[in-house]
Amino acid sequence: MLTKSIISERNNGPFLDFYDVVLRLSKYRINSKELSALIDSGSLDILCPSRATMRKNLANALNFASVSSDNMGGFIKLEKPIMIQAQDDLLFNFNKEIDVLKSSFSISPLSICNSRYNIKFTNLLNIKNTNNTIFVPCLLRSMKTITTKNGSSMAFINVFDDSTEQEFALFSEPYKLSINALKKNTIIIIKGRYRSLKNDFYIEKIFELGDKLDG
Repeated sequence: MLTKSIISERNNGPFLDFYDVVLRLSKYRINSKELSALIDSGSLDILCPSRATMRKNLANALNFASVSSDNMGGFIKLEKPIMIQAQDDLLFNFNKEIDVLKSSFSISPLSICNSRYNIKFTNLLNIKNTNNTIFVPCLLRSMKTITTKNGSSMAFINVFDDSTEQEFALFSEPYKLSINALKKNTIIIIKGRYRSLKNDFYIEKIFELGDKLDG
């Protein structure tokens, strides 16, 4: 329903800015929750570069739309309120985008880690480029834990970044070292190395975002 309303209104002309979106969609009775989902998904990024700014001004925008509406389905021309600026937090935006879309298409784990650590990271697509130990930021999408024949636990994890999606085996010892970091739909940092003789990527440990990364 929301998508149809947006397309229908867009046919009347491009949206000019955040206030214009809220104003013109108010005729379709769009509410705060729906607008928040549009912000958190990144759908309105082209109209305002800061999602935090849009969140901060959402109540003002809804009030502006309310007082600008006449009784005949039209709008009274009023001056738009000044946008109160706010600075984005990439991790907050990333988590909000995951909540709405169950994935992230506009913010990468690599960009978030680059903003928080002063070390060189590698994306999933390039893990075979070296046999040295590397750190790979990614999103943990799913995990299947199994019990081995000797009674220890290991896991198969499915991870994603902005370059590709891959599945890895997390063997028993690294699994024990990493268990606290293994939370679905969170950013993790994999420490591991490509083993060319076995043509596989061996995970040594998985860290949570914010952990100190040992070399």
